Amino acid sequence: MAYTLLTPQTITREQQRVLFNKLKFLKSVNRQFDKQFGEMGATTDGKKGPTLYIRMPNNFLVGSGGSITESSMTETSIPITVSTQKHVVLPYFTAVDFALTIDDFSKRYLDPAAKVLVSNVENDALSMTKDVYNFVGTPGALFADNKPLLDAKVVLDQTLTPEEDRYAICSSSALSGLAYGMRSTHNPQSAIAQMFVDSYEGKIANFHTLQSELIISITNGTHTATDGQSAVYGGAQSGASLVVQINSDNATTVKKGEVFTVALVNAINQDTKISNGTLQKFVVTSDATCDSTGVVTLAISPSIVLTGAKQNVTAGPGHGAAIVWKTGAASTGYLNNITYHKDAFVFATTNLALPASMEWAKAAKDENLSIRMEQGYDITNDKFISRLDVLYGYVTVRPQLACRITI
Repeated sequence: MAYTLLTPQTITREQQRVLFNKLKFLKSVNRQFDKQFGEMGATTDGKKGPTLYIRMPNNFLVGSGGSITESSMTETSIPITVSTQKHVVLPYFTAVDFALTIDDFSKRYLDPAAKVLVSNVENDALSMTKDVYNFVGTPGALFADNKPLLDAKVVLDQTLTPEEDRYAICSSSALSGLAYGMRSTHNPQSAIAQMFVDSYEGKIANFHTLQSELIISITNGTHTATDGQSAVYGGAQSGASLVVQINSDNATTVKKGEVFTVALVNAINQDTKISNGTLQKFVVTSDATCDSTGVVTLAISPSIVLTGAKQNVTAGPGHGAAIVWKTGAASTGYLNNITYHKDAFVFATTNLALPASMEWAKAAKDENLSIRMEQGYDITNDKFISRLDVLYGYVTVRPQLACRITI
């Protein structure tokens, strides 16, 4: 009977193919820095090291009249570090296993291993959703039509997000509600049919809409979300933190990813510095706990900037200004669909070193992930030990180019 030996390089290529087909988020974000990791650079050992710095766009002010004043400008950058390693260890196969059942290797082992690995990497990267402060939707309410996507489009338009390369990753429950709600609307029949046949994927409200069951659930802290229960504590506040008072018991918590607004603090057009007529939304960037009086200092994004080229709000938060929490009920988790321009997030992966002591050690890299497969041999027990590894990193570069849609 004819047969084909399954070499380690064949195994690696098969693994890459499976990973490529399952990626959604990582295929639609900025990946331009992959090739720079591991290259020769300025560190003492000759390579660039695990961290690169991404240069951010400069901001400028427009003046009036013939007289000019030199603009002040500080260039900024954001670091991305490739340091997260995930792996899958396959069963320890004996020489007899490889001799008699090698034709089942892909179906029985590679496919499920690939699913677990890619799901964990993509889900981990989707945790960047917690960095996004733009927010639409009603917590606990599924899509009934395309209005949530249209609302998100308005938000991205207001933040001057480029119209091309916009994506929306939503759960199947959200997109099924959207497809059902649009079934009788005046849209091309082929487009409506595609939504039902192709996992509800298509282009809606200028978003390349993708379905994923890996979008994250964000759970609120124990504080009440009732309007009027929280307020700014102290005046003249700006920067990346805000002191607030929550009328609740001691040790009330606020969780990373919760979104709120502050009365009279409006968002502005970044070019003209004119209010866009909506309250600026802020996201909590780390967990916090109130003291005995209900006061807590929240780390927030965006930083509150009141003047200059990087000004982002019409006014600073005043003492006693009401805070309205947008992300739902206390101690409750809600799924957060995410819309974004590809440059809102950066993901990078690079090749891991190949152990010279292992005869079967291969690495393959395509435009999505760099996978290392290595196989060692236990001579005492006549077993082959196999593992798959990925090394990667990610960072939210421009959160203003993204918007969450809660359900």
